Parts: sequence; structure tokens; C-alpha cells
Amino acid sequence: MNLCRVFVSVCICAALVPADSGAQACRGRPGFATSRVVANAGAALSSEARSISGGVTVGGREGPFASAAIGHVVRYASPTFSTDQTGTSLGASLGYAGTEGKDGRLELCPALGITRIKVTGTFFGATATLIQTTRRAGVSAGYTWPVDSALSIVPFASIEYVKLGGSLQGDGANLPVPEDTYYPVAVGVGAVLRERFGVTGSVIIPTGIPTGRPSFVIGLSTAIGPR
Repeated sequence: MNLCRVFVSVCICAALVPADSGAQACRGRPGFATSRVVANAGAALSSEARSISGGVTVGGREGPFASAAIGHVVRYASPTFSTDQTGTSLGASLGYAGTEGKDGRLELCPALGITRIKVTGTFFGATATLIQTTRRAGVSAGYTWPVDSALSIVPFASIEYVKLGGSLQGDGANLPVPEDTYYPVAVGVGAVLRERFGVTGSVIIPTGIPTGRPSFVIGLSTAIGPR
């Protein structure tokens, strides 16, 4: 049984849209030109799990930002879990967005985040709950390319250091899982309309761990309320 592989597959597919980073051009999303609050929603899919999530990001044109998200996670049945495992994810992150270059179109964003995932399924004939906590630190970058006065294309990329651990609970047992680390790399592109609405697509590749599988993510964002 490789619980580290279980954890990575669930981790990649949980709370990806708002929780990994709150910066906007850094994730191909609308910025804070029209509002200090941006709502995010999205879905992630890999060969071993899927998730949907939603949340909000609060920040300014430059400087600190904060994100929070909640999601629903499904991990598919496997040799260790005979049924799909379903549950929830909670995530939060803090970071700093800064623009670079003469035109200010390049945005660099270091960030810190934490995610907690809890899924339940049938483990060797008994109901068991898998609990995971991931702590992450990373940097992302995005470049805003105006197509016309209303539409911008925003390619972006990120790399993170992720430390994960957790436990398997059920039938009176509580089994700790050894901590592990890996380095997810994300590459994607977003389209932003009127600095208020956005759609993104990306692929996340977990590096530094032999059992990692790529995940595909699609997200929607909209600025809400006045600035």
C-alpha cells in the first residue's frame, strides 16, 4: 500500500483554484482594478481523483492578498480502497503580489498556504477516513498581454514546495502516515474580460515523487462588488 501516492492524488485535486495562490495575473485571473474581492470556482481532474472548489481572494492592485476556499473531493476506488472516497477540503493562503518590468505587465507572487482534506471510503472491508494536511510555499508568475481594450490573455506558471502528512482512521485504529514532500509545477493560460471576468486552464505536474500523476484544472473568476 502506497499511502503517499493516495495523498498526492487527493492533494493535487483539492482546492486548487483559490487555495494555491491568491494573486491574480499570477494565476491568469482578473485583477483588483474593479473590486478588492474576487470570487473563484473551478474543477480539477486526474486519473485518480476529481474535485470542485470555490472561494474568495481579497487584495489590492499590488501588495498582500489572502485567499480561502472550500471544496468537494472524490478519490476513485483502488486496490486499497474498494469504493470511491468522498469528502471535503479546506484551504487558505497568504501572499504578496508585485509587478515587474517597465510596463508593469509581469507579476511575481510568493505565497504560503495550508490545506486540510478529509475523505471516507471502504478500506479492506471496513469504513475508514483518510485525513491529510499539506503545507506549501511557492512562487508564481503571470504576464498580462492585452488583445484589445476589453480582452487580455494571461499565461502563468508556478512552482511550490509541499510538505504533506496525515492519518488513516477507522475501526478503532489511527494509523499515522509518514510525512513526505514534493514539488508541483503548474503551467496555464487565462483569458480576462473587462478586468472583471476570467477563465483559466492549466496542468499541474507533481515532481520529486515517483507516483505523481498530472492533473488538469479549469477555473472561473469574477470580481464582485465595488472597489
